Amino acid sequence: MIEIVLIIALTILVIVLAIIAFAGRGRKHAVRLDETVVNDLLAAVGSNSGEGKIQEVAASVSDILKKHLHCDKIIFLRYYRSNLEVNYFMGVTNFSKHALRIKLKPSLLENLKTFNRVTPIRQLASSLSDSYLKQLETLQLHYFFPVFLRDRLYGIYLIRTKLAPEDPTLNLLATTLAFNLSTAYHIGLQEQKIARYEDKIHSLEEKKSSKEAAVPGADDSLEALRLLKIRNCQQLVPELLKMLRKDGSFSKLGLYVKSGSQDSTMLSVSWNMSKDADRIIEENFDIIVKKIDMDKPLDLKTEGG
Repeated sequence: MIEIVLIIALTILVIVLAIIAFAGRGRKHAVRLDETVVNDLLAAVGSNSGEGKIQEVAASVSDILKKHLHCDKIIFLRYYRSNLEVNYFMGVTNFSKHALRIKLKPSLLENLKTFNRVTPIRQLASSLSDSYLKQLETLQLHYFFPVFLRDRLYGIYLIRTKLAPEDPTLNLLATTLAFNLSTAYHIGLQEQKIARYEDKIHSLEEKKSSKEAAVPGADDSLEALRLLKIRNCQQLVPELLKMLRKDGSFSKLGLYVKSGSQDSTMLSVSWNMSKDADRIIEENFDIIVKKIDMDKPLDLKTEGG
């Protein structure tokens, strides 16, 4: 999953560079894509595809905003525990971080979803109080752009730039930088979840091997966590069959799985069942599913007449 996100980011970056190079020709206020700009952009994505430390990726984003997009004032409001709070600032003085901390209300979130480019801050007047907008205008932070990955908000950049908000280079580069930063946050969250699962598995394994600290139900929990790590359906289905055979007293057992698509293939694993029985169940799978009552077992002999 992480590899896919990074490939998408790299692909978008290449496309953006091509568009900017084409759109920037002959424009009076276009940012020149000299070798330094290109190298900084590639370094920004490279830092994400390496260790992917959020601090390093965020630093590269801010550096490009300063060096190549003429942003002399920057504040990044990071989304954290239902609030937007100051996580980074540059060129801004005499302000209170606490005063700029704001609750992310549903109305504000939905409003932010409608913007995918650098936009005047006054466009958020319907979602922000007059006093909050006045603070930003006093700090001369006239523009913003959100940092989204799909529907998940990671923060908002507030900036002052010499470029016009409709400048195509400003918007394309800002969008690319926002996407690169959002992937870093997303990868970081996924790695934290995986680390928590691995720590829990390691803890259960230690408790299982220790005779002094017997944990009731640890074996079942450990087995369930092991199955959670299997992401391939063809590997997972046989493992589920083994678990059922182990926990139940069955003389015959078959597990048949099919996705919601009409054209999807059947995935089946059986134990102590004849080929004819497998074939009949697979051919009549849709009919059997329609007759199943989740609270009662289905007698195939009776249903078959």
